[in-house]
Amino acid sequence: HLQSLQPMDGCEDILDYFAEQQIPMAVVSNKNGEILRKEIAHLGFDFYFTAAVGCFDTPQDKPHPGPLFEALRKSSLSPGLDIWYVGDNAIDYTCALEAGCYPIIIDANPQENKSYTLGHHTDHLKKILTLHQGLILS
Repeated sequence: HLQSLQPMDGCEDILDYFAEQQIPMAVVSNKNGEILRKEIAHLGFDFYFTAAVGCFDTPQDKPHPGPLFEALRKSSLSPGLDIWYVGDNAIDYTCALEAGCYPIIIDANPQENKSYTLGHHTDHLKKILTLHQGLILS
């Protein structure tokens, strides 16, 4: 499956931007941790991340906050609202909230999904750049 693996549209721009800003990044997934790390390496993205935590890497999987706590520990970071957790579903949203981090959910229909009352939700990954740049300027 690695040969057909493609990054999300705009993914490299986001990774490059946050790397240039020296903002640590990690991946937390319910995908098997070994497969997750192989996929990241195959895409050539492993140098971007301080941690990649997947299924079976911690006793509980998302939405339990344990995997996010492990990624933060490996990154020498502490949970808080200054930690953005970017995801694409309700499991990610719950994980971020339970860990005390700021959820950012990418949802194709953010206006229709009113269940994300805290954090930020958008319809495209690239809009995260605008969000961060707006915070820098404010």
